[in-house]
Amino acid sequence: RVYVLGIQFHVSSDGGKTFKNGGSRVHPDHHALWVDPRDGRHLILGCDGGLYITHDRGGTWDFHNVMDIGQFYDVGVDARAPYWVYGGLQDNGSWGAPSRKRGRTGTENSDWLRIGGGDGFVCRADPKDPFTVYCEMQGGRIWRVNVKTGARYSLRPPGKGLRFNWKTPFTLSRHNSQIIYCAGNFVFRSLNRGENLKRISPAIGRTDKGTATALSESPRNADVLWCGTDDGALWVSRNGGREWKNIAAKVGLPKPFHVASIEASRFVEGRAYVAFDGHRSNSDVPHIYVTEDFGDTWKALNGNLPAGSTRCLREDVANANLLYCGTEFGVFASVDRGGHWTRLNNNLPTVAVHEIAVHPTAGDIVAGTHGRSAWILDITPLRQYTDKVAAAKAHLFQPNEGVLWAGALSRSRSGHRIFTGKNPAFGSTLHYFLSEDAKAITLEIRDARGRPLRRLKASGKAGMHSVRWDLREAQRRAGPRPPQAKSPAADVIEKMFKQLDTDKNGELTDKDLKDAGPRAGVLKRILEQADKDKDGVVTMAEFKTRRGQNAGPTRRNAPPLNRAGRPVKPGNYVVSLKIDGEEFVREIRVLADPEFPVALLQEELEEQTRKQRQEFIE
Repeated sequence: RVYVLGIQFHVSSDGGKTFKNGGSRVHPDHHALWVDPRDGRHLILGCDGGLYITHDRGGTWDFHNVMDIGQFYDVGVDARAPYWVYGGLQDNGSWGAPSRKRGRTGTENSDWLRIGGGDGFVCRADPKDPFTVYCEMQGGRIWRVNVKTGARYSLRPPGKGLRFNWKTPFTLSRHNSQIIYCAGNFVFRSLNRGENLKRISPAIGRTDKGTATALSESPRNADVLWCGTDDGALWVSRNGGREWKNIAAKVGLPKPFHVASIEASRFVEGRAYVAFDGHRSNSDVPHIYVTEDFGDTWKALNGNLPAGSTRCLREDVANANLLYCGTEFGVFASVDRGGHWTRLNNNLPTVAVHEIAVHPTAGDIVAGTHGRSAWILDITPLRQYTDKVAAAKAHLFQPNEGVLWAGALSRSRSGHRIFTGKNPAFGSTLHYFLSEDAKAITLEIRDARGRPLRRLKASGKAGMHSVRWDLREAQRRAGPRPPQAKSPAADVIEKMFKQLDTDKNGELTDKDLKDAGPRAGVLKRILEQADKDKDGVVTMAEFKTRRGQNAGPTRRNAPPLNRAGRPVKPGNYVVSLKIDGEEFVREIRVLADPEFPVALLQEELEEQTRKQRQEFIE
């Protein structure tokens, strides 16, 4: 038998004289094949769609869609809660899914919604209407899709001689999301959600083959537009596209490079960041630059970035000094606008990162990797980290809002061949920083009146720390018992005292240790903890009132503040961090689930389900 891998999977059983398709119901574009040397019926096939296995020479194929090996070209986010992530994948169309799910189970393959075909690339959701999403495939084929109704509109500029890049750049205006820009060998603009696209530029290629690869509109001035091409041209317009200026020669590159991304700044009108990808021109070193004056002068921001193509450069939405760079080998961040870079690789594999989407409100970034799917990172402490924070003895970062996400009934999840993304932990993450080890530390949640609700375990070691609050207060003390002539607990306490008082003199002392036997350890701790006046003697009164014996008039111990109880109600709360006597305070807002505001949380839902199941069994 002879196998040939191409767009189709070809197989010959007569030594290559004739071939037929051996990959029925298998994704096209094949790259790798393994044939079991001990059993020719057993084949493993790798293609653009993933991994397929057969045990009958291709008669039937088992699709192993359980690995996070998606190749994203681009990612975007919407404004829903929880927000959705959209992205285009290599030869797998464009898809969208929620960033988190209600309940314990994370996003599964069945949660992803396909919105476009072909090779997927740029996806952008309308910030004013999250159900309107724009996507594309190769060659500039752009669609506007209503993900709620399925309505679809094809967006294509009229005219002859138009050419578009494999990954065609398009963007929605930050000033009016009805306005859309896209670019091929010209820049086009629509004032009506992609309809009636009109040319607003001259031919923008450096050569007659060049097409656009990057496009950006200034968030500060709708008249300032930027565009870059695959053959190294870089343009700016300061009057809404009426006039364009090619500024590529001013950057200072050794030769023309592919323009990978352009990021017009949210903070300074004349500022823009540009990432160039030189790997097509035999240059694998980083090429990232910034201009402060609309492209007249440029400064390199490569800093300490290691070798590897630079795929994208993005600016944070809240901190002007915070930048994110996607490279051939991972994600890097800079808190000093490119002066120094740090790799964000806690658990992100070494992989090419083609795009980084910065969510406008959630405190997250989404990395679209080309080989390990999409990853989400909470960048709250990074966003708030400044020179002042670094110089402080301690700092409590402002936490994001917590949401009381409703519970969800579980699905059938039999077997192991199910891929599930990781759901963010329920609750709100509290971040704090210590420049040196703390001798004493407490982390508390209080209500608006200052009443302590919960105490969380916190580390006093120097460094950055994250603690999750599950949006629950501490367990409350149970209600009072019916009146009794004498508490049973009191009898137990008196009996224990008499057992430990081996010399029967009505006091506990070191002398009792000699005959305490197996209770010696307990007696020793009592002598250390209950001897209030430190005279070496523990009386019955001291024994009864020692910590943990009794908790007031209810004769019940109060649960500690660190034991989780019922959920808090929506509202404003206070986070208190005490470091060696110095207190740091932040307000945190807790919101109800926007879709199911009065529903049970997951633990309460599961408890109710267990009770109903038990009642049914009984």
